[in-house]
Amino acid sequence: MRSPFHLAGLLTPWDDDTWDSLPTSQGRLLAAGALAGSTAAPGYVVNAPAAPARAVAATPAIAFAAGSVLAGPNQAVAVGSLFAVGSSPANPAYLIVSGLDRNEYTVGYKTAAMGHLAGAGASQGFSNFGGDGWSVSVVFTYQTSTGQYTNPSFGNLSQLAFKTGSNRGDTATISVFGTSNAALANAYAGNPLILATNPAYFTDYGSVAVVTGAAASTPPVAATPDSVKAAALGYVGQVWNNEGCWVLASDISAQAGATLPLTSSCIGVPGIGNGEWFVAYNGPVAASANWVNLLTGGEMVSFQTTYGGGHITTVASGQGGNAVLVDNITYVDSHGNILDSAHDGSANDIVVQAPHSAMQEFSGVNPATVVVYELDTTVVTDVVANVRVSVGESVSLAGDFTATDPKPGQSVTQYQVYETNAADTLSVSGVANRAATSAATACTVSSLVGLKLTAGAAGADTVEVRASNGSYWGDWTALTVTAAAAPMTVAAALGSTGTGPLSVADTAVNISAAADKLQGLAASGRLTAVSVAGNGLVSLTAGQMSSDQGLLHLLPAVNALQVGGATVAQAGALQGNAQVAQFAVTDTAADMNGHAAALGGNTKLTAVSVTGTAGSDTLNLTGIRATETINLSGNAATGTLSWAKLGLSGAPDAITLGAGPATITAGISGASGVATIAGFQFGLDALQLNLGALPSVQAFDTSYNGAHAIALTGGNYSEGVVLLNQPASVTAAGLMAGHLHISGGVATIS
Repeated sequence: MRSPFHLAGLLTPWDDDTWDSLPTSQGRLLAAGALAGSTAAPGYVVNAPAAPARAVAATPAIAFAAGSVLAGPNQAVAVGSLFAVGSSPANPAYLIVSGLDRNEYTVGYKTAAMGHLAGAGASQGFSNFGGDGWSVSVVFTYQTSTGQYTNPSFGNLSQLAFKTGSNRGDTATISVFGTSNAALANAYAGNPLILATNPAYFTDYGSVAVVTGAAASTPPVAATPDSVKAAALGYVGQVWNNEGCWVLASDISAQAGATLPLTSSCIGVPGIGNGEWFVAYNGPVAASANWVNLLTGGEMVSFQTTYGGGHITTVASGQGGNAVLVDNITYVDSHGNILDSAHDGSANDIVVQAPHSAMQEFSGVNPATVVVYELDTTVVTDVVANVRVSVGESVSLAGDFTATDPKPGQSVTQYQVYETNAADTLSVSGVANRAATSAATACTVSSLVGLKLTAGAAGADTVEVRASNGSYWGDWTALTVTAAAAPMTVAAALGSTGTGPLSVADTAVNISAAADKLQGLAASGRLTAVSVAGNGLVSLTAGQMSSDQGLLHLLPAVNALQVGGATVAQAGALQGNAQVAQFAVTDTAADMNGHAAALGGNTKLTAVSVTGTAGSDTLNLTGIRATETINLSGNAATGTLSWAKLGLSGAPDAITLGAGPATITAGISGASGVATIAGFQFGLDALQLNLGALPSVQAFDTSYNGAHAIALTGGNYSEGVVLLNQPASVTAAGLMAGHLHISGGVATIS
């Protein structure tokens, strides 16, 4: 593997367009490296002078005038239409107009039919300067007296034209370089890649690609990531040379409206921007193992493959390691057969395949060889997926978009906005702009602050926004705005026989009662907005939190719901859900026990309901501050409830109450068994005893584990409820006299 080498400060690029073998499956990733060879005399390169000083008092009057050109065969393209060259004391003494064409084309291409430079009756065609590299160049001298650049044979630079050849699909890149050293200009004019990769000696004023098609067409005024991605996909299925990755990338860029820098044809040298393209990642300058994670759609990546060659590819979509690429990849089976051959008589011609995984090419690549080129276009992103309004309502759009520029130091200077529904109206700072209904009539603003949309009729509208950094506009980004008719009650909405969008404004009670039916309207797309009167809380079950997602998206995003019927396992998610203001848990004693501490930390928990089993249940609710409801189902335990010292046979239901008010339901006859309750507070908690056929309840002072308790039982004295750890001042007689109420076969102690 060869490496770049230096001669007296001049970097001579190199080329590696061959492979010793074809890799299986991944395919042949062919080189886009710079081309070897130089027109310079060997002795001159060694004695190259030091880099000339740059003028700083003025700016050269040399600038881009076009992003790319899509020409027809044998068409004259004025160089003056590609570059604007004026008069300035900072202009270099010499300008080199250089053309690069790489013979990486399909069968039938003829180098004799390449284009040529022409002016003042003189012409010069392309000649090979090494490998597949062909170039054409003319050196012009600046005349301070006229402010013109001239050449003895070609006349003024303003007369120069590039005339395309007859090869369709030909890509020639016309570049302008400056120097104030005549010897350098004449020695290296014939090698555009030496000119491009030696900025200390030659000033690169830019490059413009001229792609020759069946007929001339107009490329976009400027490229955007979306236009690059679309152009790349447009090459899928086309026949291409398996060594023509740089020509393919150049064509894609030109079709999108921009021209890749010549350094993108080189590997192992620092990348340099050109026009819209800037270097987003420059591995030869500062390598990072994280470079793949930075990739985004519309970028172009040049690198040295793991097999030693150079390659350039287009990111057709996706981000980072999930990105997909379009290029001239060659797929080969285990027997060495090319799977995507064009079968056109040339072993080098393949068919461009559909996008493939980026990691198929980037895995194992040396980050120091990678250069990523990105367009300097501002990216606008939606903050929300959809905005919902009512007819006649005006909604601010300022907070619905964000805009960022990928190039360091750049910022957003302008926005353009339009909407697609003629019934709606955009306004800026209170001034309506009814004409802004297409890209051609979009309104231009310096800020989105003050931007509003007023819905004039029910239905959907699309608001399109793009931003500029003062040099280039980015892609349009769409936001859907759905307008519903004037709000109606739940009953009216459910009775509506129409098919258009509608909105609801009603009480939380009515919305709660019809939640599932409203979900049906939301799922069909008809229900587009819901307003809750008085900011009441809509009541849903935990099951509806999953089944009624469409309705949930229309309710306020914060503190809009009270949820019932949740299990212990669902409590954490409900606590963390901003839309939930309150929730209640209903579960079994078995599931509840052991989770009281965690539940106690849920500030939105308002109630806990526990159901016991027919066996012995242990339930400790210590730490829970919410209202507690406990329904005991009995057990097989018995006891000596009328004795001064309580005795138990078998395991009772053992309940420990939390800090919140509790209501416990239990039995005292039949197969009720025995339940013990710790933490019962008179005046806060309530114990409801099902009497069955008993006329009343009996209370006895007793003790359990050395502490005072009160036993409540029926006629057999062996089944009932024991209130543990009661103060000595609380007696059975006092309970019967002041805390007992009997009604409907239920004795309530409170």
